[in-house]
Amino acid sequence: MLAKHPCPTPVFGRPAPPPRRPADPAAAAAVAPALLEYLQRHLRTQALRYAEAPAPIPDGWETHIYTFQLDGPGLPRAWARPLVLRVHANGRARWRGPGNEFAVHRHMIGLGYPAPRPLLLEEACDTFGGPFLVVERMPGPTLLGAMLGKPWLLFHFPSLLARTHARLHALPPDGFPAPPGPFLERHLGETRAAIARHGLRGLLPGLDWLHARRPPEPASPSILHLDFHPLNLIARADGSLGVLDWTYADRGDPHADVATTLLILDCFPAATRNPWHRLCLVVGRPVVRWCYRRAYARLRPLDEGRLAYYRAWSALRHLVRYGSWLRAGPEANGCKCSLVEHAGPGLLTTLCHYFRRWAGVEVSA
Repeated sequence: MLAKHPCPTPVFGRPAPPPRRPADPAAAAAVAPALLEYLQRHLRTQALRYAEAPAPIPDGWETHIYTFQLDGPGLPRAWARPLVLRVHANGRARWRGPGNEFAVHRHMIGLGYPAPRPLLLEEACDTFGGPFLVVERMPGPTLLGAMLGKPWLLFHFPSLLARTHARLHALPPDGFPAPPGPFLERHLGETRAAIARHGLRGLLPGLDWLHARRPPEPASPSILHLDFHPLNLIARADGSLGVLDWTYADRGDPHADVATTLLILDCFPAATRNPWHRLCLVVGRPVVRWCYRRAYARLRPLDEGRLAYYRAWSALRHLVRYGSWLRAGPEANGCKCSLVEHAGPGLLTTLCHYFRRWAGVEVSA
């Protein structure tokens, strides 16, 4: 009896072409044709073309970001608007996965919160080497650009930042697509695993401090953004803010979100070559931080002990991230390989000092 071969090798015909290499998501010249070809298949129209070719936005850390606009007969209305492509740097996208980011966008739109409307999620990596999202583009400058363009409104913009953040934390958290399990327990477990994996032994005293002093989970958790800062906010024409980049969104204690924003305002330099802008940033940074903190506390009460704890937590979280970049490269965490230049000794020293300020414990990366 002859054996059956469910997939016999063909004898006649041309051999199958070799698989094509993914387009480099860092090269606009490669992204444009690859994206158009993909969308022609997805939208089932070969007449599709660009009204505005993909243009890179260099601010993304985990993703390569491009703005673009399509044109063509029969184009669905949602696809005829200005759009944004967010390509994860490689197949090692953050453990939560871009699928959750898509779900987060959709959930926030359902709550009426100003997030970009999602149009497409592609989890396969054969087009760009990493999964990608397409979302609607929010028109307007970043909040940082708006502040630098109108420095006389220095006190207004931090209050707007606080109001938008407090509004997020007041939303009902039910149904939010967060990972399972208590927030702090999950994050401390991930931190311990990353320290062990990358040999970051100098951070263990900090982790032990966080474990020993961790506060209880809040009785009513909030939706958290965990990357809420002026480069991820769009100043819209109606005077409100749109909120971008929900990669790290979660559900937990709002003190963690406020603490992360304060750390970014305290420790992270904004790259600019304009000497006037540099002067504005040096003078304005403490004012923005103080006004944001004060305006938020007027809207939602803050427990000073919890806030101090989460400021230390946020510092160690960032130290683990940048320490792992130095050991294994940013691409090991699904980030752009060029980001290693941001994890210089100056920033690491600043974050170590910041942790010591709030925890009273020495750590080293």
